[in-house]
Amino acid sequence: MDVNRNYMVLLFFCLLCMAGCSASYSVEKAFDSVSATCDGISTSYDGLSASFDSSVSLSTSSEGSPDMAKLRYQNDVEALVVIHLERQDADRAWFQFDLSYLARTHGILDWHILPSTFIAVGKGLKRAGMQQDEKTLKRFFDEKTLRENRDLIFQGYNVI
Repeated sequence: MDVNRNYMVLLFFCLLCMAGCSASYSVEKAFDSVSATCDGISTSYDGLSASFDSSVSLSTSSEGSPDMAKLRYQNDVEALVVIHLERQDADRAWFQFDLSYLARTHGILDWHILPSTFIAVGKGLKRAGMQQDEKTLKRFFDEKTLRENRDLIFQGYNVI
């Protein structure tokens, strides 16, 4: 009788350990899946950044006149637009994320209130050979932003 009880206790602990291992394994696999997804996002962003770095010479130097700094910023925004138009998987969120990063490298925090940002977007559209239609513009900005800045985008498009 004592032997059966010992086997039952041993069986119980074995089952408990197996259940714990199974739960641990499941948690580990879920973590690996999340980690792989994050790695995929990071790889995607790194690819876009590498594409941006190889296609554009960032002009982040703060040297020179304010006019030169503005011109460097506009040139970089223009190049960013071209790159995003070339990448089929680059959507509005990625563009605005990259634009925010680019603006910060130029010491700009409020890119969305600068007319030069939207003029540069128009130049980028023209440089890429794109039309300034709604579908294309919505890849970059939401309706409200477009409504407020469409004239500046068109102005930039018609400069070149």
